[in-house]
Amino acid sequence: MARRGDPTRVRRTRRDAGGAPPRADRVWRVRQPRLRGRARTRGVRGRSRREAAHAPKRVLEIDGCAGELGRHNVEVNTPPNVLDGAGLDAQLRALEDRVDAAREATRADERALVLDAMWTIPPEEGTEAYLSAVKERDGVSLAANMRRSARYCALDNAILAERGGTVDVDLPGVNASFPSILVESLTSSIQPHLQIPRAKRFPAYYNAAIRTMGPLLALATNSPFAPADCYSNPDRDEARELIDRTHHELRIPVFERSINVVDDGKVRFPGDIESAADVVDRIAADRTQAPFLREWTAEADDAHADRFAELEHKRGTYWRWLRGSSAASRSTQPTTSARSGSSTARCRPSRASRTPSVCRR
Repeated sequence: MARRGDPTRVRRTRRDAGGAPPRADRVWRVRQPRLRGRARTRGVRGRSRREAAHAPKRVLEIDGCAGELGRHNVEVNTPPNVLDGAGLDAQLRALEDRVDAAREATRADERALVLDAMWTIPPEEGTEAYLSAVKERDGVSLAANMRRSARYCALDNAILAERGGTVDVDLPGVNASFPSILVESLTSSIQPHLQIPRAKRFPAYYNAAIRTMGPLLALATNSPFAPADCYSNPDRDEARELIDRTHHELRIPVFERSINVVDDGKVRFPGDIESAADVVDRIAADRTQAPFLREWTAEADDAHADRFAELEHKRGTYWRWLRGSSAASRSTQPTTSARSGSSTARCRPSRASRTPSVCRR
């Protein structure tokens, strides 16, 4: 529990979906008290205020930390380990080390990382204003609080064009429209990856993963409410009705409604596969979102990613709740790695090959 008025401590409010060690994915600005003419419902009232804020640049320079869609998001990655008890312990230690380093880096700016899912305390200007801060430049829409990334900007403008200029979010008690896909930044999560040692075994793992998604979700849901200032102060009876109607996990509908532009949207549950090749065929057949050419980017260090850059880009917009990927390796050591604060199992073969992996978003 953070002490009131102490800008160097963080209050852990929630765990990420999946029950695994949560990622440090939100930055709070810790403000000292200021006299105000009226009480505010946004933030924590008392001797200090805590509210969502941008991540300082120095945090993103830490090994294992990276930016995400929102400027208030931080992605924490950990290095590979063997997928066993000792490996999972090593994953936890590595994650804690990176989060501790990021927390230390935020102190100079009187900010702190928060381990949570959908935020409960919005920025000072409020959730709607923060997510709706957009300006136009040469016919291109630029979201002020979105990470400066050509990819994010292209996706944002492509989706907005197909949706008539707004992203509509309709949840129990919340009906809002936003001029950007930045609302998707509320849906922070973990992404476990399991790399399969032999491609011919991939379908069995993939199809089994589909069947375990429901039970895991039922055990791990922890975001039943949208940001508090999105609601219109319901009375007691309305609040009870709202609780009865709301989903136990709102990050799923928010993500789907932020991205999907057609009925058979890109964000959905996949079906079974019969072979590893089905994964590539599905990505190739998927509707293109924000076209990409390899020559638009700087030289890549990963030879596999460089050779299949367009395919990898399209896979990045293949937003299924379970999806496959491939990578080239020459390691004889089964390993695990982590992305978005989650454990990722990679069991690599003894010869160079492109090996598929399962990613549960």
